[in-house]
This record gives sequence, structure tokens and C-alpha cells, in this order.
Amino acid sequence: MAILLITYKLTHPEIDNNDLVESIQEFSHTRLTDTSWLIETKISPEHVYEELRTFLYSNDSLYVFELKKKWKGRGENEVVDWVAKRL
Repeated sequence: MAILLITYKLTHPEIDNNDLVESIQEFSHTRLTDTSWLIETKISPEHVYEELRTFLYSNDSLYVFELKKKWKGRGENEVVDWVAKRL
């Protein structure tokens, strides 16, 4: 399974984005920041992007990256443990 990094910027953050967050949370996931997530999936980055972009407005930003083995980070133990077990 692949680990994908999803990050986005909403031009209207005051508007409810629960559908976007709930769609991300359907995957095995951990939240890095308010708008950055790691998910574990067999689905391609392109497919995840196409699914999530339906929740965005035209000026919003969305990026989906596939991560590889080499990584380094510091933060919440839950996030570091999640990544360490999967990459």
C-alpha cells in the first residue's frame, strides 16, 4: 500500500469543509496539520485527487503526493508512530 500526503488551502475556510475531511477520513489516516493529512491506500494519487477536488472551490489548492521510504519529522508521537509503521 502507498502512503499519500494530502495538503490543501481553502480560499473560503469559513465555509463548512466537513465533506472533504470526512472523505479523507475514510482512509487509514493521520492528520499532520489542520490541512495536511497522510493516508494509506491502494488508490493512485490521481484518483484520490479527482475524488477530493469535487469538494473544492475554483480558487482552492489541493496537492496529493506519494511518499517513499526516506522521511524525517518531529511532532506528535501518534503521527510519528503512524508514519514509522507504514514507511
